[in-house]
Amino acid sequence: MTEHEFLEILNTQLTGQMPVSDIASHLDYYRNYIEDELKKGRKEEDILSGLGDPRLIARTLLDTRPEASIYSADTEYSDASGAEYFSGSDGRDSGGGSGHIKRRSYRLDLSTWYGKLIVIGIAVAVIFLLFIILGLLIPVAVVVFLVAGLISWFRRRS
Repeated sequence: MTEHEFLEILNTQLTGQMPVSDIASHLDYYRNYIEDELKKGRKEEDILSGLGDPRLIARTLLDTRPEASIYSADTEYSDASGAEYFSGSDGRDSGGGSGHIKRRSYRLDLSTWYGKLIVIGIAVAVIFLLFIILGLLIPVAVVVFLVAGLISWFRRRS
């Protein structure tokens, strides 16, 4: 496999899966890495075999994106006139052109184990906080009831 083939496969695997600017950044990174290693005297074949399969690299890049791990990201674009365009988490734009401002909205994705873990973590934290609050309130309530009982007892005796 050549550098061109490696970058082409990587590009093909990422296209439609993430924004074009992110793909360009990844391709630039690998292109620069290969060129730097070639300047050091390494053979292209050795460099590419060390990097591994570009399909696996693409899968790793897609799986490790922030919005791929625990959130499903949807992106809206608006231009100066206020018209809005929508791009789903696949990065494909349904309209638009240049000069758009990118806004992201995130939804917790409960179909992943990360999403489920976050929900369980939040539930455990809430229960823990309730126990702490109750643990602090129960002694105070006991003291208040004892004082109220003593006051009531002294009023009856007089």
